[in-house]
Amino acid sequence: MDEQIKSRVFSLVEPTYRESVHQTKRLLPKLSHTETRKRDEACLRSILFSFDEAILKAPNVLKDPAAFARLAAAHGFPLSCAIQRQRKYGNINENAMRMLAQQNCLGHKLIQLWKRISPEISRRVEKMNSNQAIPYEPFSPGIMRKMRQALTPLRDQLGFEIVCDLNLLDNPVAFLAMCQRIGYNGPGWTYDTSKPNDLNKVVGQRLIDTWRIIVTT
Repeated sequence: MDEQIKSRVFSLVEPTYRESVHQTKRLLPKLSHTETRKRDEACLRSILFSFDEAILKAPNVLKDPAAFARLAAAHGFPLSCAIQRQRKYGNINENAMRMLAQQNCLGHKLIQLWKRISPEISRRVEKMNSNQAIPYEPFSPGIMRKMRQALTPLRDQLGFEIVCDLNLLDNPVAFLAMCQRIGYNGPGWTYDTSKPNDLNKVVGQRLIDTWRIIVTT
């Protein structure tokens, strides 16, 4: 009698187990590139009433994509979770540079999108920038100021290295490696330059731009 009860129990349990094993997983749908662009455009249009006015007051923001992205966020544009400040990176400077690289990427896209949906304001801003007599330094305070302070004592050596190899100005990673070799100790000086990545490219390009500002001031 006991064996019959067990066989009945197992006969009931076994199909249920098989169904749970072969049950397909449900994945959340991913937004396509077109859907993402439409979403970004809708978000940007929703803040144009105040965003355009802010850009007219600070036209130089078009020269700094990261600053453009931060300004859009300040007026209500939702930044993705990847750009929010995260504590999983142990090095604070590395975390800041990752955020800067991500903001630069988003800023480039938003600038092109904004120029398309707000062409009249875009033309006014471009005219304001072309008529501006004061040289613009496209860096925010803090990290970028430290870069300039670290490069200034190396100005002569930098000039010598660049004259010897003008291709350095077109290769941010090689430029960063050269700065490290001659004694640069500012933000990013510990970054690995053996292989290009989003961090050392951004740091190298910022150093190139900083050097150009130093030699013209």
